[in-house]
Amino acid sequence: MSTDHNAENDSGQRAGGGAPRHAGPFFDLTEREQRVLRFITERFIETARPIGSRSLAREHPEIDLSPASVRNTMSDLEARGYLDQPHTSAGRMPTERGYRAFVDELMERPELAADEKRAVRAVLSQRLSDTGDLLRESSRLLGRLTNLLGVVLSPRLSTSVLERLELVPLAAGRLMFVLSVRGGFVKTLVLEAEAEGDVRRHDLGRIVSILNERLGGLTLEEIRRTFHERTGDLASSATSDPAAGVVRLMRDEAALLFSEPAEGRLQRGGTQGLMNQPEFREAEDLRALIEMMEDEDRVVRLLEDVADASSADATGESEPPADTPASAGNDSSSSEDGLPGGASSQDVQALVSIGSEHREADAARAAERYSIVTSHFLRGEAVGTIGVLGPTRMDYGRVMALVENTARLMNRPGA
Repeated sequence: MSTDHNAENDSGQRAGGGAPRHAGPFFDLTEREQRVLRFITERFIETARPIGSRSLAREHPEIDLSPASVRNTMSDLEARGYLDQPHTSAGRMPTERGYRAFVDELMERPELAADEKRAVRAVLSQRLSDTGDLLRESSRLLGRLTNLLGVVLSPRLSTSVLERLELVPLAAGRLMFVLSVRGGFVKTLVLEAEAEGDVRRHDLGRIVSILNERLGGLTLEEIRRTFHERTGDLASSATSDPAAGVVRLMRDEAALLFSEPAEGRLQRGGTQGLMNQPEFREAEDLRALIEMMEDEDRVVRLLEDVADASSADATGESEPPADTPASAGNDSSSSEDGLPGGASSQDVQALVSIGSEHREADAARAAERYSIVTSHFLRGEAVGTIGVLGPTRMDYGRVMALVENTARLMNRPGA
């Protein structure tokens, strides 16, 4: 359905993160309509069953309306696109527009309990020194706590800054290149060396030292574009330097060596919990879900487009600047909400995309049945994405709180 009439809250930003994707008027709901829509949405999120006017009036006497009055209000909300009735004898359930109104205007944003925060902090703090393990466990943790699909997308390595290059000679004239970038990420690649005989370790160590001096502190993208001009004197075929062949090899393979890995950026956790949701009881629905989850490129594209579009809506930028967090460079800071060096609460905001709002990010349109809650996190200057994917019927308040809390713990702006 159309979401052209999404609305802003009083601050000009939606509670679900950033400005509405489409311009439109404020949600024009009366106080009665707001209460009815809120109660129906909360009940449907909890039970996955449409609710009728009689049940709503009985379960929420504070509405102070007769079943007939509730039924009339439901009919008005349905006519305006906030509610839907699966079939004539059924109660009502929220539409995408209803969920958006709920997230933006009506939902209470719960705080995680202190013991739950401490438990999450304890799990992640044990993995700070191993970035790969931290990303894997974060996705599993979100999946386990939400019974939905926890997802973590590591930063694009091409935008990451090279800290150190190492070369490891292997058998049969092969070389393993190890690129360590800020934030704790590592890329390895094995290439066939030139058939000029093995380079001595002494020569290899010397050329690596020179390359680190010239290339350290640049992004991999900058290195890829300027490698030839920065190292041309080292790669000259006229030089007698035995390591020149290594530099020529790097020059010839720069597009591969300093590019994004073909796969491996996406970590997923909680698949079983998501598949157990009522929305996937039918075999066809489950098959479509599995197909989408198994297509890593598609999920990566979806997460990147949703997170970047939401960030652009909220800030006018395609991604948050690396020096935004207030705690950047202050590794001694610590709080109940974060780990040492992490960003404070105001630096992390969960963004919500519901159903067809991310239609343009998924050409096959299969993702229209799902909602995605995401947040950016920083590892050094590199920006990653963490989030939860599930049916549009999800506990948005709790999911947003968990995503924000986890992103805050993962933030290491000065790493």
